[in-house]
Amino acid sequence: MPLSLAKLQSNFARALHYQAGADACGIVSDHFSGDQRLQIYRNNFVIALSEILALIYPKVLALVGEECFAQIARQHVLTQPLCEGSVVAYGQGFAQSITQFEQVQAQAPYLSDMAQLEWCLDLARQVRSGPAQKAPSPLAEMAAVPAEQQSNIELQVQPSCQLIASPYAVIQLWHAINNQQYDQLAHLNLSRAEQGALFIDQEGQAHAVSLTAPAFELLCACVNPHTLGSLPDGLLPHLTELVTQQLIIGFELTNKESNHES
Repeated sequence: MPLSLAKLQSNFARALHYQAGADACGIVSDHFSGDQRLQIYRNNFVIALSEILALIYPKVLALVGEECFAQIARQHVLTQPLCEGSVVAYGQGFAQSITQFEQVQAQAPYLSDMAQLEWCLDLARQVRSGPAQKAPSPLAEMAAVPAEQQSNIELQVQPSCQLIASPYAVIQLWHAINNQQYDQLAHLNLSRAEQGALFIDQEGQAHAVSLTAPAFELLCACVNPHTLGSLPDGLLPHLTELVTQQLIIGFELTNKESNHES
């Protein structure tokens, strides 16, 4: 009985991941055996998705080299199936794939965190390329808000903003590689914890910003979001740091009741 198109497609997808053979896909033998012909598809499939991963994770590639990256990428491709026709959102979980390579982890324990940073940047690009969002009111107009309504102000974060926190100085490492300052890598204290944010600006440029702990806490509160009246005590003075780093881009006046947290 002939296979339905849906079953044939399902079998072929499984075969690409070494979970089915040529017979299940209706691949016939001629000059080459069915399995040999299937292997050509498998190789091209792995190479194509590995190239996508190299585009998403260029800093990881720079840190481990092409040969090591190819092995990690192959493992990821074969264990993290492509679940849709588009590859726009492919690449999630690469940081977890890196942790399966114990030798790599031992030599570069920060590598999976770098991969997570680069995935967050890719998420930021996806947001930036999506539908345009309504522009908030400029921060300069906050002074005109009546005093009795200022507790209802919500600070607005860069639309593509992604938060990141790591026990390693991955943001500094990202900048060193991005600026090709390889001579500085030996002097970086990679064991220093770092937190910050990533975003893509209107010109399409990637930004990786390291923040002080209080400024990061304030940014997390703004992402939630909180009104000024509900912000934890002591955080608002750190607003200048977020504005300077282009992370806070405006405000909105809401009708929410503010429940101040001490």
